[in-house]
Amino acid sequence: MKMKRVTAAALGALAAFCLVAVASAQAPSSPAPANANAAAGAGKLGHGDHLFVRNAAEAGMAEVEMGKVAQQRGTSANVKGFADRMVTDHGKANQQLTAIVAAKGASVPDKLLHKDSQEMIKLDHLEGAKFDKEYVKVQLAAHKDAVKLFKREAKHGKDTELRSFAGPTLPVLQDHLAMVTALSKNVH
Repeated sequence: MKMKRVTAAALGALAAFCLVAVASAQAPSSPAPANANAAAGAGKLGHGDHLFVRNAAEAGMAEVEMGKVAQQRGTSANVKGFADRMVTDHGKANQQLTAIVAAKGASVPDKLLHKDSQEMIKLDHLEGAKFDKEYVKVQLAAHKDAVKLFKREAKHGKDTELRSFAGPTLPVLQDHLAMVTALSKNVH
């Protein structure tokens, strides 16, 4: 039953993404309403900071969702322990980022990216060591990307609050990367 719920949630997120993409492609090119920039997160943020917010929020949300699945489906105690840490740490970071962005009159994405929805579906169909191996593989790639993203924002971000968020979050992500790198050597 849990597997069906996860699959249904992932398919729902995928369907919503497709509907938004189709609606965007069909929308007439008229000026956006005044609040559209705030909802999209572009209101008071420069382009680079806006991209950071979007990418960090989407990645953080995926970390939490995949971590929850791994807490339930992981077979290795180390994989489950790593998943616990992902849910806790990324959940906290997601809350901090959301608060920073909300104070600027903007919002963060609330849907998984298509690739993350597809990965959730893939994970939903795996069991045992195959699940552990795939989860660790995805986490390794995701944390390599996250470290690059947060390094860039901490160094080059224009928004002071986002730089102040990215800087202290970076060592946590580097720790996650070290953990999942070690884990990848032990999960077969």
